[in-house]
Amino acid sequence: DDHKLNLSDLFQRYNTDPKTQILVIRNGEKNQINIEDLVVGNIIEVKSGDRIPADIRIIESSDFHVDTSPLTEGMQPQIRSTELTHENPLETKNLAFHSTIAAKGTAKGLVIRAGDFTVAGRLIKLNSNQSTGGTSSTKEISHSIYSITLIGNVSEFRRTNRKVCEIPFNAINKYQLSIHKIHTNNENEEHSQPYLLVMKGPPERILDRCSKIYIDGTDVEMSDYWRSQFNNAYLELGNLGDRVLGFCDLHLSCSEYPYGYSFNVNECNFPINNLRFLGLVATTNPPRVAVSDTIINCRSAGIKVVMVTEDYPFFAKPIARATNIILEGSEIIEDISIYSNISPELVNSSDAKARVTRGYDLAGKSPEELDALIRDYTEIVFVRVDPRQKAMILEGEYDTINKEILRSILYLACQRQSAIVTMIGSNIGDSPALRQADVGIAMGMTSSVVREQVADIIFMDDNFASLLTGIKQGRLMFDNLKKSIAYIMTSSIPKMTLVLICLLTNIPLTWGIASVLCIDVMNIIGAISLAYEKMEADVMKRRPRDLQHDRLVNKR
Repeated sequence: DDHKLNLSDLFQRYNTDPKTQILVIRNGEKNQINIEDLVVGNIIEVKSGDRIPADIRIIESSDFHVDTSPLTEGMQPQIRSTELTHENPLETKNLAFHSTIAAKGTAKGLVIRAGDFTVAGRLIKLNSNQSTGGTSSTKEISHSIYSITLIGNVSEFRRTNRKVCEIPFNAINKYQLSIHKIHTNNENEEHSQPYLLVMKGPPERILDRCSKIYIDGTDVEMSDYWRSQFNNAYLELGNLGDRVLGFCDLHLSCSEYPYGYSFNVNECNFPINNLRFLGLVATTNPPRVAVSDTIINCRSAGIKVVMVTEDYPFFAKPIARATNIILEGSEIIEDISIYSNISPELVNSSDAKARVTRGYDLAGKSPEELDALIRDYTEIVFVRVDPRQKAMILEGEYDTINKEILRSILYLACQRQSAIVTMIGSNIGDSPALRQADVGIAMGMTSSVVREQVADIIFMDDNFASLLTGIKQGRLMFDNLKKSIAYIMTSSIPKMTLVLICLLTNIPLTWGIASVLCIDVMNIIGAISLAYEKMEADVMKRRPRDLQHDRLVNKR
């Protein structure tokens, strides 16, 4: 079932991705076209890394291998050529199918099926038409759903209280608002208050828009006491690392908003203040287990991981500790400053190695102070970072700073210390940061076309632990390439030196061209073997290399 789901997701995503194009040969000319424009009879070219956009018959190939795991769950790439090797289309080597991946080499193919008529399309259609009885667990869940539906039919409630107006959540408003035409059994109540306005968003922003609070079935005036109760509940939930939303509503009277009233979101001809606060809802989204181990391994490899979030400090700290960005038992400079009632800058840096700094605090820091912050603290979290893409610093009520400005500041501070900066982003607002960084990494499953275009690396599994795999492979490739170059130079430099001596002293060369070629061929074999050496035991215990001194070829 998992394989069917993965195949369906892959097929749907590939066919709806607007940037997916393929090289087609038509009338002797090569052109890039969208895959939905492919028709039977087209000749296409595919190379290593391409997804096969249709079922094709191979008419020309060069060391062409195909990864068929999306269809067959096979682990090893299979060779494809022009040779017909089996009567079964699924077994022969001269056919390649939609959704499989070109793992190696190049090929030209004639399109024989496209779209829903491909093998992958027919499998998906077959799977969607099949119904299964389900496991005992799914049957039990279905029974529970039916029972709950009998108690309260949510879809029916939505239908009878239909939405007539909505302001979607965005980074500027920081709330989501909708207005519903209500239906109740009390006809008088329905006619006196025909519409209900509901709003949700960050609790502190929702509370600021409320003048009343709903307590034990009655509306109570918002007072300092209830604000204090709100803050206590908010902090308690936030310290657990939960995501918290605030909710409020307002019944709109018939005298001002009669039936058929035209609500306009652009003019905002309805109230968005003096609402009634309803309460808080907290959701838990724990980080993946592999994240904390990955960060520990990154730290042992000399890599500093910095967390940047728009959350408040009391939200960010539990997440940072759960992921080992701040180690268990580590003291935080800001906490020490609160206990000691002094400025964080006056706290001795030797007392703690963790900083939880508000983004706007960086705006007034000098380059030297920023360098000291990056250099002296190993565990750093920046909070209250606003994602809005505006070239301005946002100070005041919510103490936030533009995320792009903050990342630019961090990038320059790290660059001054000759560090390689890697940015990992999963939001649309992260695209400029991915472009600016030395290495930009986007999450593939949730990434947009824009992020994929500016990113240097895409994690197709959305797994932060893939970062560790990439670092290992990068260090292994650099080490082996360095060994191969050093090996080749040990023979090339003596030969070149001897030739120069012979030329300068008019001494005849003691060997011919054939001898030189023989030596070079033997050297290449040894160099290739070094390129495939296994990873050294300490490869993830070393600090990152110094770009100024540790090069592929240096004085050593």
